[in-house]
Parts: sequence; C-alpha cells; structure tokens
Amino acid sequence: QGRLTLPFYDRCGNLVGFAARTLNNQAPKYINTEETEFFKKKNLLFGFNFLKQREKVYIVEGYFDCISCLINGIPSVAVGSTSLTTHQAKLLKGFDRVVVAFDGDHAGKKATMRAFKILVAADIYPHAIFLPEGEDPDSLLRKGKKEQFLRLHEKDLFKLIINTIEKLPPQKAITKLNNLAGFLANIHSPLSKLLLQQIRKTFSIKIEKQARKHLETEEQILQILLSSPELVENLEKKQLFEAMENSEIRKTLKYFAKHKTLP
Repeated sequence: QGRLTLPFYDRCGNLVGFAARTLNNQAPKYINTEETEFFKKKNLLFGFNFLKQREKVYIVEGYFDCISCLINGIPSVAVGSTSLTTHQAKLLKGFDRVVVAFDGDHAGKKATMRAFKILVAADIYPHAIFLPEGEDPDSLLRKGKKEQFLRLHEKDLFKLIINTIEKLPPQKAITKLNNLAGFLANIHSPLSKLLLQQIRKTFSIKIEKQARKHLETEEQILQILLSSPELVENLEKKQLFEAMENSEIRKTLKYFAKHKTLP
C-alpha cells in the first residue's frame, strides 16, 4: 500500500506495535497500531531497543531521523512528533548526556525549548543542538554531513534560557524569572535545587552591580530581592543597601533582612 512499516519495541525489547509511514505523500502520513495496554506511543521511544550504551543519546523528531542516525552510528531515539512526553523522558534517566536534536524550523526550535521543562522534571540536565534552517537529522545525514552534524555546538538549555531572560526589559525579566523559579521549586529534585542555586547566584551578582552603579531600577531590584531572602542577607552582609538612593526601599530591605517579613 505504498507504506514502510516500522516496528515498536518496549524497553525490554518486546515487540508491541507498528507505525506504517507513507512513501508517496498519501494521507495520513502514519497509520499506527491501535493503542493497547502495551502500545502507547507517548510511553515509547522509537529506536530505544537499539541503544547498547548508556552514554550520550540524541532525541530526534521523526523515525527516519532516528534510522539515519543509527545507520551512521549515532545513538538516538525518536519521539514521533515535536512533543516529548514525561514518560518518554523518564526512559532516558540513566544516560550520561541527553541532547535534543529537533528539526531546524520554527516548530522544532519551539519544541526544543518546551523539552527543557520535560527533561528537568525527569531530573535530566538538558542540552540541545540547533540544526540549520530547513534541515533535519535525516536530510543532513543523507547528504553525507555526519561530521557537520556531530560538530554542531551542544548548547546548555538552562544557560540559554537564563541568557534570554537577561536580555528582556526588567519587569518582563522578573516575571519570567519568577515563573522559572516557581517551576523548579515545585519539582523537588537534586537537579531543580542545583538550578535554583544557579539562578540565585547569577542574579545576586547582577543585583550587586546594579546597586553599586545607582541604577534607576530600584523598584525592580526590590521585587527580585523580596522573592529570595538569601539575596537580601547576602547584600546586607556586604553593606550594599546604602548604595540605593531610595530611603524607603533601604528601610524596607533592612526590616526584611531582620524580620523576614515586610513592615
């Protein structure tokens, strides 16, 4: 019927279902085995059964992306879409390094950033490569560009998000930062605690610089400080409250540092 049938295996190597992909643009693109107790696509990663080592693994979108990677000796698994699920992420918990390698289009880039939360929630530190516009792993490897694929810079997704937040206007940055900190605080994992510490350290340094330079953003600084008592204590020890020109803000911070509550 003009389709290539691909087998799905669970993490134990048992055959649990199939996906038939069209070879002539016939709709629908895929015909899958109906969901059963054993075959739930959101719980499976195509190609997982071929991984022999628990070192680095690439997460790709499509089955052909995964097949091309495996043929070229590149360990990979496919999610079968642009939406990595929590169940899929948990399958990769034991790997040394997990790298998202979605398609080089707008949808692929957005999906990469969404994968950050899914991976962190699974206690996996997220990295990613960003393919050239219009390329995917399959198209790049079919052109014989394996070395180019492997040389793509692996970006730390957490640092990438922090760098993006830093470039936003102060009020918007505070909102984004609070949302990120709230997400991490609700996970209660070793990784989330580590990332929260990095946020506090990074923004503590920046706030100190702003206070020393007498910037006119003291209201925004106050909002960040009050969200983290540790930052207030740190600035009090360094006697940086006096660098703020607004006397009311100075009084508020001193009171908060002593009583851990607002006056």
